[in-house]
Amino acid sequence: MADGKQPTAVARAVAGAVAIIVVVSLALQYVLLLQQAPDGAALATLRFLSYFTVLSNLLVAAASLAVASGRGGFFASPRTTGAAALYIAITGLVYALVLRQLWAPQGLQWWADIGLHYAVPLAYLAWWALLAPHGALGWRDVAGWLLFPLAFFGWTLVRGCPSIRIRSSTSVRWALRRYWSTPAPSASGSSWSAWGWWPSTA
Repeated sequence: MADGKQPTAVARAVAGAVAIIVVVSLALQYVLLLQQAPDGAALATLRFLSYFTVLSNLLVAAASLAVASGRGGFFASPRTTGAAALYIAITGLVYALVLRQLWAPQGLQWWADIGLHYAVPLAYLAWWALLAPHGALGWRDVAGWLLFPLAFFGWTLVRGCPSIRIRSSTSVRWALRRYWSTPAPSASGSSWSAWGWWPSTA
């Protein structure tokens, strides 16, 4: 754990490497989404920006770039980098424990999936734990950070299962699959759900 007020040169360099990983992964996922989107770039972009996986990776990108630049500011602050660590950890854990077995990405989608759900969480968490300045963070900060993922999770369940109101753990898994994680084309490669990235036939 780094407790200094300013990131070291090594911390900035590693943050830059993390930023490259996350930006490339997000860009690849966005391009793949646009290639499969049936309703145009505007709605596809809106969907892209409405999923926890993408939002958490975007925050990691902003935090990593801010630290790497050495300019400080909101995104480089310990509270923001700490929140990003929590959110990207949730992204990795939910995917690994709940969603991974529900689909098998291929080709470039596999690379985007590995980047967003494995490479970025592991790299950023390692950087945050070992190199990032933590300042005077406390449990009150963690409690504040949890408000967003908890609210997002509740919204996901209501949105994904409006009629069955989560009658079983299977319902929870399918709601998460359709509305939480990253884009995935249908088996035919051409059908997309109206508001989610997961197959409309799922």
